[in-house]
Amino acid sequence: DGSGTPYVAYMDVANGSKATVMKFNGSSWETVGSAGFSAGSAWYTSLSLDAGGTPYVAYSDGGNSAKAMVMKFNGSSWEAIGGGGVSAGAGYDTSLAVDACGTINVAYQDAAHGDKATVRKFNESGWEIVGSPGFTSGGASNTSLAIDASGTPYVAYSDSASGFKATLMKYNGSAWEVIGNAGFSAGVTNFTSLALDGSGTPYVAYRDGGNSNKATVMKFDGGAWVNVGNAG
Repeated sequence: DGSGTPYVAYMDVANGSKATVMKFNGSSWETVGSAGFSAGSAWYTSLSLDAGGTPYVAYSDGGNSAKAMVMKFNGSSWEAIGGGGVSAGAGYDTSLAVDACGTINVAYQDAAHGDKATVRKFNESGWEIVGSPGFTSGGASNTSLAIDASGTPYVAYSDSASGFKATLMKYNGSAWEVIGNAGFSAGVTNFTSLALDGSGTPYVAYRDGGNSNKATVMKFDGGAWVNVGNAG
């Protein structure tokens, strides 16, 4: 959080594979709220904190037909954002981000739309689609969401339309567009992880099938995707 306190969210096998969040209080790890707070198994847990330090967790909810779910800690207990599930059907590879204005955004692999990527954000009346549902050209696994300082969402994923190589897209205000070229990685990618630096440059880390499944990081330099250090 803003004071440097580390938080971790995870699927907690000791509590029915439900979601648990812990934080380090300076001397030991303590549970935030209750352990195993989700209705059912919590797959693909993704944690984000808003500017005030409130923790939010997204996950695929085994207690609700594997729909994407977002919950927040209100200071005493965990509560669902928007009532039921976020997604129309099953939502896998959930990735959560809270923007600078406190708006909650979640990306996921959308089973109701051909396993393509969908992003939703929460407004006062509920979860709204950002752009169109299932906006990727093919199936999108290992989705990873980040939002820049102006509120623009970016999603990195393993792209079935490009041989499961990495692709990055952003929402330009009216449609989703590819950054650089689709399938920019050397080979098949898994566990894609996206981050934006202070100037908005996107970096993507992944397990690189083109380099013996070792880790690779690439960034978009404004014109092309380039390796950060050595690939693999």
